[in-house]
Amino acid sequence: MKNTGTPRSESHSDQHVGDLERGRITPLIRSAPCWFLDADIEGIFLPNRVTKVLLRSGIKRLRDVAAFSDDDITAIRGMGNSAIEQLVNSVSSAARWESDVGDMSDFPSLSQWLTFLLSQMDPREKEIVEQRLGSNGKIYTLEEISVRFHLTRERIRQIEGGVVKRLKKSIGMQIKDHIGVLMCDRADALFVDVMGAEDDWFSGFETNQLLLRSLIKKFGGLELYILNCDGRFLISRIDEQRLRKIIATCNELIQQAVEMEATETEVNVQIDSVCSYEGAPDLRELVRRGFVDKIHYSKNRRRDDERIVVSYGRSLESFAKAVLSDSEVPMHYQDIVFAIQRDYGRQAGGAQVQNALVSLDAKLFARGIYGFRAQLGLKESEESGIRAQVEEIVSSGGKNRQWHCHELIDMLKESRPDLAIVENGFILNMILERSDKLQYLGRHVWSRRQTSKRQGLSRIDQYQACEAILKDAGQPMTQTELKKALSESRGISSNFMIFPRGNLIRLRPGVWGLINRDIRLDENEIEVLMDVLADQLEYLQHGLHISEVPEFLDGLGCDLDEPYVILSFARRDTRFRVSRGQIIGLSNWSDSRRLTAAEAVREARERLSEESTPEQIRDLASELANRRLDLQKVILLLRN
Repeated sequence: MKNTGTPRSESHSDQHVGDLERGRITPLIRSAPCWFLDADIEGIFLPNRVTKVLLRSGIKRLRDVAAFSDDDITAIRGMGNSAIEQLVNSVSSAARWESDVGDMSDFPSLSQWLTFLLSQMDPREKEIVEQRLGSNGKIYTLEEISVRFHLTRERIRQIEGGVVKRLKKSIGMQIKDHIGVLMCDRADALFVDVMGAEDDWFSGFETNQLLLRSLIKKFGGLELYILNCDGRFLISRIDEQRLRKIIATCNELIQQAVEMEATETEVNVQIDSVCSYEGAPDLRELVRRGFVDKIHYSKNRRRDDERIVVSYGRSLESFAKAVLSDSEVPMHYQDIVFAIQRDYGRQAGGAQVQNALVSLDAKLFARGIYGFRAQLGLKESEESGIRAQVEEIVSSGGKNRQWHCHELIDMLKESRPDLAIVENGFILNMILERSDKLQYLGRHVWSRRQTSKRQGLSRIDQYQACEAILKDAGQPMTQTELKKALSESRGISSNFMIFPRGNLIRLRPGVWGLINRDIRLDENEIEVLMDVLADQLEYLQHGLHISEVPEFLDGLGCDLDEPYVILSFARRDTRFRVSRGQIIGLSNWSDSRRLTAAEAVREARERLSEESTPEQIRDLASELANRRLDLQKVILLLRN
């Protein structure tokens, strides 16, 4: 090491003056280091007056001066002895710098060598370099430093550039060599914050990694890049643009892998291949981790040894598909909501998840139960057999006959009692949707597929059908009679139920009729009647039981024989709500404000002792329900 720590003494100055006196200005300049000769005049720390003299003469680099003779230099306007002496001093300082920095091998670490180099600079140069490198934890802008030193931004840039040129030859090669060793055959990314642990030469930057990053950026050369990875910085041989290209390519391959049901190993091999091809094999693990929470795998039902990719992304559809694909059986949508929140931390409503499942072409296996066709558990030959049998049943009916799934299931089970898989209309719909001979009309109703568009059928609405049947009958009909007549033209569910709607009204339990024919009130009279009922409920502030309706009608002098008609009117009017126990209340109430018979009996039983008789329970329950309860009904409720 040639450094002796000798300060810039008078002996140097005497030497410079002697050189000047002996007429050796040009040879001295020519002997200066190359980086010094090629630096901008404004970046080699000459006094401003000398710098202006040289620039005014068209001299931009010191190498231009090296081509002059001594007489040419002294002939420059404004270049007197004082200016020439300052120029010679700068040349000698550069030569001494070249000698003083010596060999980096004398320093055990980059941080120690940097400390020494900074100590060899003049105070202004040292402070500018420290601020531009971020030695104090912040990289200052050219504007901020120019204000501090009352210089232009361009002047600060030139000073910084001069230092970088001086250091790049020595420090740049060392940085590249040490990083090259660390990155040789590397399987994972090289993060800046662990470089000191892997190579002691990079130690000393633990509390200021910004400074280490700045050194690598400025002196590492074009072959090295620093990439930000979620707040951690890594060294790479590729820039951010190529990294984005790798990620985009992997993104396309993973989407294709979903369609191909590729295995986890196949996906990882594809990612590794892309990284290696783009010259970044050390980023394979990093790129994989970037996709780890976006690629969703499930069990491989063809092979038990490896999972397959089933969805990709952070959308609700991707999460729903991953959850449902990983299940052996169809799932209720609320269970899928819970699983998405548990496994992926995503909050979603039931309706959102159902919409996502529909977009995934998930099938309804029962009400609220979703699954994929593969979870049906039927072979293609079994499905084809069921379809063929249903097609034969439908073709045996009339040309426009419509069949409900429940009818078809009953007929299937008659011929095949072992056919337990087809347990509801949802599953049968799934099987029949692939038929080219049947047409789905909605609401579990099927018919023969028509050969012409003009012959296309619409599903017969059950309420419209019921009204038509009652109109043709000319009189009220029981629900059993309606069901029988309806099944002759339209398939119906075994859970067939009718509710008051349109012109359809329940006259009494199990008996239905038409308002405009079987009720001795017109629309205006019905409206007045319901207005009075609303006022009565507002006054009572509690609901009206069906058993209390006759008394209400008698008080109005209304000619209606059946109290159930009032229930039907209330169900059609948005001002009312018919609650359990056949209690009419107002829709803006939270409940009917009356206890049902079951609720009253249960509360009476809790209040009384176990030795209480049914009569005692009946009396207290009647008091609680605010109406007289039938003893036989109370006994039945007690048994239940």
